[in-house]
Amino acid sequence: MFTEGIYYIFLAITAVLYRFCSVPMRPVILALAAVAFYAFYGGAFIILLLALTFVSWFALFKRGAAPGGKGSHLAVAGIVTFIGVLCYFKYRAFLASIVGVHLAKATPPLAISFFVFEFIHITAEKKKGVIEHIGFWKYFAFIFFFPTMVAGPIKRYGQFDKSLDTAHATWSDIFEGLYRILIGLFLKVGLADNINSLIAEIGVPSHGGRPLLWAMAVLLYGF
Repeated sequence: MFTEGIYYIFLAITAVLYRFCSVPMRPVILALAAVAFYAFYGGAFIILLLALTFVSWFALFKRGAAPGGKGSHLAVAGIVTFIGVLCYFKYRAFLASIVGVHLAKATPPLAISFFVFEFIHITAEKKKGVIEHIGFWKYFAFIFFFPTMVAGPIKRYGQFDKSLDTAHATWSDIFEGLYRILIGLFLKVGLADNINSLIAEIGVPSHGGRPLLWAMAVLLYGF
């Protein structure tokens, strides 16, 4: 998706709205844009992810579960639930094969591993008392933040929250961001995709052999 035009349309619109909105509106803009982005790429699975996000926020923060005390069992139950969801979509066929039952693989939701790890991070930090409260929109903005949704990295809420409150992009920041995006596209489209084609060619049997391709493969491996 990072090479598709629609991704950069989402990114540009979100960046402009974020740049010119007030600080209290930043989480709202990020959350709504990210949910729309996921609905576009993830389809009906958006319902599952919205439900998990809302239920986890309500259980951890709306109910005011005390960290490490009364209500901390919700954190443990949440972690078990999130791991269960991940196992169901990614490992249920493998686990079933261990006990001798055949089950077809379930198509996993887009970025399900990312979501589960983010849920676990928030839940564990809440249980330890590192996080006391997260507002509704900030929670959704953090969980659904689409620029890191597929490729990561897994964010820390403290750093994310601080950026929402203090970050103010300058033109220098914008140009540096565009430069990094262009470099990333070049590495992906210009290098990685072509190297992948080269590797595919090396794997094709040939009567005459491909000594040049093999030499290039050894050289690339050395680097």
